[in-house]
Amino acid sequence: MCSLCPHLQGIILTGFVMACELFPADMRTFAGLAIENFWAVGMCLLALFAYLIRNWQYLQLFISVPMVITVVLFWSDPFFSRTCAFCCEAKPLGIFS
Repeated sequence: MCSLCPHLQGIILTGFVMACELFPADMRTFAGLAIENFWAVGMCLLALFAYLIRNWQYLQLFISVPMVITVVLFWSDPFFSRTCAFCCEAKPLGIFS
């Protein structure tokens, strides 16, 4: 566990830096604060969910299901994905209309 934590911290820091660099230089401070606030609220909600859902397998399932739904929606609707910017004739699949 001791050798895993520095690697995870490096991954988190790299993601934070990459997200901050999406913004102009004068907005990076605000963007960094916003990103960290969302992370802090997420950690507080995770603590609340862990208190309410005592079994760790059910907790893992509870926090993983929204991501699975998001990935399915991301790949099922062409207007939801980033690849729509590169295709000229993207047509909706009719899921949301």
